[in-house]
Amino acid sequence: MPRALRCNLPNQPYECSTRTVNEQFLLNPYAAPGRLAVKYDHLRPGDKKRLERDARIAMQNAARLAKLFDELNAWRRGEAAQPNVTIDTLPETVNNIIGVWLAKAIDHTKVSYFGMVALENHPHHMLSHPKGKLDEFFQYFNGQVARALNRFHGRRHQFWSRRYSAIPVLDETADIQRLLYILTNPQKADLVDTISQWPGLSSAKFYLEGDGVDNEFLFFDRSAWHLAKKPKNIAPYLQVVKIKYTVLPALAHMAEPERKEYLNRLIGERESEFRTKRRSERKSVLGKAGLMKTDTKSRPKHPKYGRMPLCLCSDVELRLLFISARYRYEAAYHEQTRAYREAEQPYEVELPLGAYPPPKLLRFRYPADPERSPLPNLTVR
Repeated sequence: MPRALRCNLPNQPYECSTRTVNEQFLLNPYAAPGRLAVKYDHLRPGDKKRLERDARIAMQNAARLAKLFDELNAWRRGEAAQPNVTIDTLPETVNNIIGVWLAKAIDHTKVSYFGMVALENHPHHMLSHPKGKLDEFFQYFNGQVARALNRFHGRRHQFWSRRYSAIPVLDETADIQRLLYILTNPQKADLVDTISQWPGLSSAKFYLEGDGVDNEFLFFDRSAWHLAKKPKNIAPYLQVVKIKYTVLPALAHMAEPERKEYLNRLIGERESEFRTKRRSERKSVLGKAGLMKTDTKSRPKHPKYGRMPLCLCSDVELRLLFISARYRYEAAYHEQTRAYREAEQPYEVELPLGAYPPPKLLRFRYPADPERSPLPNLTVR
């Protein structure tokens, strides 16, 4: 079957991911700001001393951020004086950058965000949009993260290798299995042994420990700071933001204690499976020490390539129904766009409901009556 056209369904959970350019480890949580490592550029790539130093800087910045959170909260409650923070002393980490723009993107695009994990060269997301406009979320999130992390690393040019991939998750059983896949991805990749050992950003703590655990990030409003003529103290332009997670619909009927116990059991089983597999293959996890020695400019020795599945579903009949509807949708799409290209005079094209227009198609509309489009047949929830 040819690569599916872009068409995201409303209120449908999707599992999405985007890889960094050349699969470089630019999302490494132990990376240090590039401006602090300029004088060490003469060292060879992968130099252990430089990487250990970068990891120490990253951990120190995380500790300074936590302290700054407390100082800002105390100041805003009127319990302490305004902290003195300058643009040069503002601590920054990769986790904070991803967390800030994830929180801002969720708030900006109104998606329902079910879970995520950020590995060193790609993040996994699970989300839905009431109108299926996932492109708005990724346009905002990927663009802002690329700009911020390029500034952080002291690099320029392209950050992501390509546009995001999106796989619809069609039923509740598949929803839970995909959430587990996302949360336990560091264990599957032999990076850590348990879910609590992963130092990168993850929604595991939201599901296993509660909404308030490690879910606050420090946002620096550069636009307001520039409009104010760049005052030396930037404390008034620092905001604490939180990621607004939505409990996966397949788990929403459970009370929080029951949900935590259920997920802990499933995650424990998966971790045990990965542990047994590593033991049989005589492998070991990379662990904290190995992660701290990962160079952001390096990439996997054996990157995995493969086509994304058209959908994720535990019910065979439902999966076949979806594929059949997708064929009809693609046929209608190609027929309408081909007629437009062959026409002597440009006219307004009626695309199937929810389809993204092809390049250079300036005039288009969607049918007023949804039954005239094959796309509603794809709505399987």
